[in-house]
Amino acid sequence: MRQAPVRNAAAAAGMLLILIAVFGLDKDSPFPGWRALLPVLGAALVIAGGSAAWTNRRILSSAPLVFVGLISYPLYLWHWPLLSFARIAAAGEPGAAASAGLVALAFLLAWLTWRLVEIPIRFKYRRSPAPVAALCLGLTVCAVTGLTCYYSLARGRLDSPPVRRIDSARGDWDYPGSEYNFRRAAGFRLVSETGALQTSVLFIGDSHLEQYWSRAHAVLRGGQPGTKSILFATSPGCPPVPGVNRIEPGYACDRFLDFAIDKARSDRVDTVVFGAAWEAYFLDRRAGEGPRNVISAAGDPSRAPVTLGTAAGAQVLAGFQRQIEELVKSGKRVYIILPNPTSSAFSPAAMLPDRLSSDAAPRGAGYVSRGDFAAAVRPIVAQLEAIAAKTGARVVDPMDYFCEQTVCRTVTRDGVPVYSDSNHMRPFYVREKAAFIDRMVVAEDAVSSARRAP
Repeated sequence: MRQAPVRNAAAAAGMLLILIAVFGLDKDSPFPGWRALLPVLGAALVIAGGSAAWTNRRILSSAPLVFVGLISYPLYLWHWPLLSFARIAAAGEPGAAASAGLVALAFLLAWLTWRLVEIPIRFKYRRSPAPVAALCLGLTVCAVTGLTCYYSLARGRLDSPPVRRIDSARGDWDYPGSEYNFRRAAGFRLVSETGALQTSVLFIGDSHLEQYWSRAHAVLRGGQPGTKSILFATSPGCPPVPGVNRIEPGYACDRFLDFAIDKARSDRVDTVVFGAAWEAYFLDRRAGEGPRNVISAAGDPSRAPVTLGTAAGAQVLAGFQRQIEELVKSGKRVYIILPNPTSSAFSPAAMLPDRLSSDAAPRGAGYVSRGDFAAAVRPIVAQLEAIAAKTGARVVDPMDYFCEQTVCRTVTRDGVPVYSDSNHMRPFYVREKAAFIDRMVVAEDAVSSARRAP
């Protein structure tokens, strides 16, 4: 009896820790880290409380929760495809009512699976081979269906030229080193291409800078005189500012930037270009519905987010300014490429026809507002422009090249998507539009000579 209070306290504390983990953690919470102890320790305390603990006896042993436990595994199997296919059909997150209905459907299907499949297989297979035979037949049908789709032996209902154009856009990418430095702590590598001159231009940034490789590479391949060698030091998900890291485990953004800046100090590098999805790191909300990459000060055990308007954010940007000042004083030209337009309307997935309709016409308005995106990213753009003005760096706004006066088109005039997702431009579009890369890659005297030529 003397153990009862201890067991009750352990089980109650365990339930509390589990509830904190369920309702207190979200996708921006650093995890695993110490926060992983919340559900693990909570579950251990509940188990340690035993069947005599009040919460275990009165709550977890209640009929509704026992029922959920019985169907938990088929419920786990059913809820994922239902919610995933709903997102595919809606080209985004389904509404609250639709999600609730799908969860209810998952419970119904889980109960049917438990009652008609799990129980017969577990307890009746000795009397009849029918359940096992039915299970094997179902697995065979799934395997044949999967192989048929994998080898394109069956044509989809939405197989049409417009849909094929949209589908080919998804994931369209030609940067040769995306995985070189992604979530690495050491052994960083450059992507390079040799030009006509002995000097080099070094591009430092994340995947939003990687997308300009296609234009830089095309300039070198075009045989234009006066081209420098191009070097790309990029790490997807890492901003090119000192002293920060992503809160997710596996990143070493601060170490990567040390590597990149060391390369920038080379005598052969005369131009350094910084570019990134700046708004994704420094703005609290997703400007343009692009990514949200939470960063914190490197070495900060609390991993508190660094955003614009905070003391930590001001300190990071001051460090970025000092970084540029050092490069400019050493005689290098420095460019800062501002954010390129982002929006869910750019995503090819948002253009696919409604999966629940027979109409195969692509969706989407065909453009997004340039002014709306410019207003959303203005806080970080103003900071970058101020840094450039103080240091002598040059600023490039991609919207001057990829957008018209008031709109940014999501497709070409032939209906071809120009982005591979909501925030990355396709290689052909960059090759066609990113003319600002040329003045970074081609020596200025070669450009001037070309302009003077008859």
